[in-house]
Amino acid sequence: MGKNKLADRFLQLLKLPREYIQLHRDTTVQSLTSAPTVKDGVLVYEDSPLVRAATEGARRCQTAIVDPST
Repeated sequence: MGKNKLADRFLQLLKLPREYIQLHRDTTVQSLTSAPTVKDGVLVYEDSPLVRAATEGARRCQTAIVDPST
C-alpha cells in the first residue's frame, strides 16, 4: 500500500477532508500559494490547496498532504 493511500484511508476513517499537493522539481512558491482559474472568461488567482488547508484547517480539521516527487 502506498503512502498516499494509507493517509487517504486514515483520513477517510476519521471523516476528515484533505487537500493533496504534488511537488516536483519545477514547483515554485507561487504554485504553492496560488492557483490560476478561469471564471466567466477572466483569469483569476485563488488560494492554492496548501493555503486553503492552512487557513481553513483549524475550522474544518483540514489536512494538507504534501507529496514530494522522487
